[in-house]
Amino acid sequence: MMKTTEEDKRELVSLVEKRTGTYECVEEEILVDGVPYPSTPGKDRSHPVRMELEVYAAEAVVEGDLGVVYSMQRWTMIDSHGERKSSVMRTTDRFERKNGAWEPIQESKPFSLGEDPNQIVS
Repeated sequence: MMKTTEEDKRELVSLVEKRTGTYECVEEEILVDGVPYPSTPGKDRSHPVRMELEVYAAEAVVEGDLGVVYSMQRWTMIDSHGERKSSVMRTTDRFERKNGAWEPIQESKPFSLGEDPNQIVS
């Protein structure tokens, strides 16, 4: 049975929302648009950090076997001293349906919108 477009949209949004969570990493591994995040000259970036990722808004568009999800994500880095730095990102994910299942084919590099999305003027 073929899914409806609305079912496909819900499934695609769910795939992106599953990224919400806490990730352990080393700060030097975190890059946003090829630039270390957060960009602090002279800072020792080799210590462990936690990255909290929250997908708090997402919308999908489906056309046949191609789907795109636009989402707003809040990334919060917590360093080993407990210092928090947040940024809001706008991302675009592209999916292709293969053998009945959605597979990611491209994730855009996030576009940083700053720390407070309420300050964004469209």
